[in-house]
Amino acid sequence: MKKRSFLPILVLAGLAGLTACGTETATLTSSVSSTSSVSSTSTATSVASETVSNKAYTYQGELPTAVSYPGLPSSEALVLDTETKKGASVDTSSLTGSIILSQDGSTSSDSEHVSIAANVITIVNSGTDTLTFYVSGTLSNGQITIAKASTGSVKLILDGASITCAAGSPLNSMSSADLVVEVNNDSVNYLHDSRAAAEVSKPKGCLYSGGGLSLIGGGSGELCLEADGTHGINASGNLTSAGSCLKIKSYGNGIKAGGDLTIDDTAAQGFIDVYTTYEGHGMSADGNITIQGNPTYNCVTVDGDSSTLEVGGGAGIKCDGDLTISGGTYNIFTAGGTTLPNSQYDPADTVDDVNTKGLKAGDGDTEGTGGNILISGGTFNIDSRDDAIHASGYLNTSGTTPAYDDGNLTITGGTFFLATGDDAIHGDGVLTVDDSASSTYIDVTVCYEGMEACYVNYQGGTSYIVSTDDAINAASKDIGDTYYFYEINISGGFLFVDASGDGIDSNGNINVSGGFTVVAGPTNEGNGEMDYGDKSSSYTQTGGVMIAYGSGGQMDSFTASGTQMTAYLKGLGASSNKYVVISDASGNILFAFLAKKTAATAFISSSNFTSGTYNVSVASSVTGGKEVFAGVYMDYGDEAALEAVSSTSSSSFTFTSSSTHVSSGTSTGGQTGPGGNPGGGRQGADTQTGASTSA
Repeated sequence: MKKRSFLPILVLAGLAGLTACGTETATLTSSVSSTSSVSSTSTATSVASETVSNKAYTYQGELPTAVSYPGLPSSEALVLDTETKKGASVDTSSLTGSIILSQDGSTSSDSEHVSIAANVITIVNSGTDTLTFYVSGTLSNGQITIAKASTGSVKLILDGASITCAAGSPLNSMSSADLVVEVNNDSVNYLHDSRAAAEVSKPKGCLYSGGGLSLIGGGSGELCLEADGTHGINASGNLTSAGSCLKIKSYGNGIKAGGDLTIDDTAAQGFIDVYTTYEGHGMSADGNITIQGNPTYNCVTVDGDSSTLEVGGGAGIKCDGDLTISGGTYNIFTAGGTTLPNSQYDPADTVDDVNTKGLKAGDGDTEGTGGNILISGGTFNIDSRDDAIHASGYLNTSGTTPAYDDGNLTITGGTFFLATGDDAIHGDGVLTVDDSASSTYIDVTVCYEGMEACYVNYQGGTSYIVSTDDAINAASKDIGDTYYFYEINISGGFLFVDASGDGIDSNGNINVSGGFTVVAGPTNEGNGEMDYGDKSSSYTQTGGVMIAYGSGGQMDSFTASGTQMTAYLKGLGASSNKYVVISDASGNILFAFLAKKTAATAFISSSNFTSGTYNVSVASSVTGGKEVFAGVYMDYGDEAALEAVSSTSSSSFTFTSSSTHVSSGTSTGGQTGPGGNPGGGRQGADTQTGASTSA
């Protein structure tokens, strides 16, 4: 079995060789030297489905290989193809007409719907049928515009077209009718809005439509857009893109829709490369965003001179409505990401970083507009200054108890490699991680908090989270601690967390009914491996496996309930990289777990516990058995029996029919204190100094 490092190192490397359909390839380069140039392709492999002998656990098998994140890009990160190229021949017999661009003032058209004056080509459609034009050639300072008076839609087929405009949008539809832009197969096309930012009072975009906009690409034609002081592509209405190959370098948003934005690439041939140089988002919509098929999306957002690590830049993908993604590959780097010095892992930082998230849905200010995220597939490599994935809901205070309308985040499939200066996965309302497609894999290497929402439901999948504060947190900074309806529910899947704050922290209840959870908790006494809220909140275990170890801290006042046996072990004294071994009265090892950090205490629960006495020891190593998950070893199939090497007895505990939740050992005397940010934990004296029971 390939062993995974549980203390991963973030590798910052250049994102190079981005997908391209033409003869050129866009390239993102890095201006930050890396301590390692290791870079591998993210390829999720299927998880083995072997059953542990006589145990209801599943062996994980091979896991996806971690990828590197893009380093901070230089100002020339996105290399545009400025040299145009014609593609396959186009049948012009059924078209409305042709527009042949020329730099020497001899631009021509054979259509009565087209007028040409001073390098401005104007199209008027006074009817209701779509007019279709073939466009090729080069215009060094000019514009194609669709007149505001047009009542019907216009379609432009670009075939080796290049337009630069210093006074406005190179392609500018002032009409409220739809605009369709199709890129001919194998062709390369270039649009450049060379207006400086200071000259743009109402930026429209390098490619602008006053109505809806449809982009059509066959997967082998390329459209490059360069906007010095405005957006790359901007539509006042809905915007759709099917199989497009786009390279966009913009001052503002790469792609902006005033309505809904839909990306469809069922043929898996298209790509979108975006590099924004001010505070623009990679893709943005005032409505919903839906992405289906398998497009490749590469996005970098920065602000100002990236060499000075100025704070700023936009989100990778942002919408005010709902965000739905069912496939594709996403490489997103926002606002300096986790390379930014003196501001990492601190949500209270004074810098306004609200718009520097990787994926963001909802504006949080308007009731009934959405803000839900549903991801059912895709590969996500995100390094973001603010949250990697964030669903924002409207806080409804009209009732007796404040609650969020929308702001729900659901993951049912996909592979995620996330690094962020704040939360990795955040939902204002309900956060659900499921595994309906048997393909959910989440690897969070850097974050402040890992998963956070009012309700966190972990139902399936495989996740690894390394956090500088709480790894899993049920709380809300907007609602606060007045209402204790928060919950964390773990019912399936595999979950490993390595937390410097609380491992699992709920400002309400924690319920564990299934799954395999391993918590490497804090080494400071102000936090605990797990923490639940005040006001009659509880920890309840009715199934699954829970192994949580660390410094203890708030765990000294931790009380468990539920039908499954639990034990809280104090005074273990297991240093990092030592094994804590649990064996029955006959000396048979039930399981052993490798402490990735100092384990002064441990909380354990398993359906394999029965009435009787169990011994606890600390070993230097183990032989035999197999690593089932996250450093937990058990007897497995035909493997040699699990045995401890150089073990030292620590303590013992006993389960009886009336004593199903016990604690043993001597308290370390650690202080208790507030739990995860923003919610607090319980405070109180150590109430379990010896064996005890709870209902």
